[in-house]
Amino acid sequence: LESSFESISFNAIYIIYIARCHMSYDNWNEAIDTIKPNIHGFSPEEILEYKPDLILSRCYREVSDFAEAHIQLTKYESYAKNDIQHRFEISQLAFCNNHWNKVISQFDKIAIDSKYLPDEINIIHIQSLRFAKQHLTALQILKNITTPGNETIQFKAELAEIYSDLKEWDSAANLWIQLIGIVDNAYYRLAESYRM
Repeated sequence: LESSFESISFNAIYIIYIARCHMSYDNWNEAIDTIKPNIHGFSPEEILEYKPDLILSRCYREVSDFAEAHIQLTKYESYAKNDIQHRFEISQLAFCNNHWNKVISQFDKIAIDSKYLPDEINIIHIQSLRFAKQHLTALQILKNITTPGNETIQFKAELAEIYSDLKEWDSAANLWIQLIGIVDNAYYRLAESYRM
């Protein structure tokens, strides 16, 4: 890929394509190395359409370079306001930095019903609410996106954590017993529920 990449003239869509290929294999540094030296060649229209700064932000976040991820988000924000993808990326970076209230505020600004969001995005929101001690809101979201018996393991574990935090020991124990051998702290949390 690299030799053919160097032999053609600058083409923004091709650069994004190569970067996305690297990203699909979790080759985050390669994606960064594809976009970063070429970002100056993007026209203003291509920057808005292909969002290379936003892509770079995600790549830097994935390699735990949160400072550089923030720089890329700030660049993107300078020319793109109220972009949903931008808000999701802000929330994911805030989550990595344990800024629970910032995550929650981004979801409030997005204002999309949680049942239409991917599970991994909902988990970030639910965990942030739980860490910020907003258990009832987290419970409401879980009830909106799941039906009893149809929860994913992550959602079931979050529900068990919330019930434990709320000291609803019977409900917590019922879930923790289902998570034994699946979730690392299930034995401990189940014993805690029985003790209380």
